[in-house]
Amino acid sequence: MGMLSAMLGTAMPPAAQAQRPIYLRDLECLIVWHSGWPFSSGADISIGRELYTSIMSTNPVGITCRLPGGPGTVEMQYGIPDGSKQPPAIIQVYVDGSEVARHEGESGKINTFLVDVSNGRSLAIDINCSRKENCSSNYHFLRFHLNPGASSPGS
Repeated sequence: MGMLSAMLGTAMPPAAQAQRPIYLRDLECLIVWHSGWPFSSGADISIGRELYTSIMSTNPVGITCRLPGGPGTVEMQYGIPDGSKQPPAIIQVYVDGSEVARHEGESGKINTFLVDVSNGRSLAIDINCSRKENCSSNYHFLRFHLNPGASSPGS
């Protein structure tokens, strides 16, 4: 079996190396404005009566980052913990200064948001409250990553 694996390995064309997701906070970023500071969490939270581990928690914030270039997709998964009166988030994404996507989340569920940022030089993300009241609690992110080498279908 080892010989077969070795033969198949040499006979197959080299596949594109899958690149690991990059935590957006590991990019070169600036906090442009904030009503709270994004911080790493690691806390267990309940959303929709299911248990999740938050990687980042933040109040409304504006972040601008330098992108590494090439194809890529930003992936965000976020939610509001059960029992919170925090209104859903509105997330706006800009590539090279132009708005490319906007997403309004829903309470009581995990919200997933994918945005193609292929060939962009800079990325800006604004995370806002959808209403003015009860905006003092945090939004919890389960994914906040750039997937290099990936792009959305149709792009």
